[in-house]
Amino acid sequence: RRHNYQHLKQQTITMSHQQFRNVPRPPPRGGLPAYVWAPAAAITGGVILGYYAYLDEVPLTKRKRWIATSPQWEQNIGDQQYQALLKEYKGQILPKNHRASQTVLRVGSRIAGVTQDFCKQHNLHHMAPDKAFTYTVVRSDQANAFVLPGNHIFVLTGLFRFVRDEDDLAAVLGHEMAHNVARHVGERVSSGIV
Repeated sequence: RRHNYQHLKQQTITMSHQQFRNVPRPPPRGGLPAYVWAPAAAITGGVILGYYAYLDEVPLTKRKRWIATSPQWEQNIGDQQYQALLKEYKGQILPKNHRASQTVLRVGSRIAGVTQDFCKQHNLHHMAPDKAFTYTVVRSDQANAFVLPGNHIFVLTGLFRFVRDEDDLAAVLGHEMAHNVARHVGERVSSGIV
């Protein structure tokens, strides 16, 4: 069946200004204009993508963490800090033939070997230290030990007031080595970015 729409074309609509103002308008399109929401959506998407791109799982604990640094970057930073601390502690560093330095080296080397074996045994080759540890003993009243990325361990002699024997020292050095194996510096730097 055919419809004839000719009569619609011939009708003219005339309205007064008042009538035109009273015509119901369609509801305004809600929301923000595209020039506002499109960049916001792109930035949000980029942040989410970046977060998941650097999400890492700790192999032994299965804990999720965000690391945006590479092991090479961490090692470079550690090597730079190591050189700076050698200059800062110059004159306070015990010689390699000092009894305390020899003890730290002996105990540290044993722990480093066990760390290598542990990483191999648990298929953690990517976490195994690929660079030999350095051990620097600094004359100080402070009781402290710390590690820098790149396997640089510093022991301050004040610590020897609290370690009774080599087993206690091994616990401290093992703790410091674990920080490097677990890449805690990279994790801490990355969390500072967020």
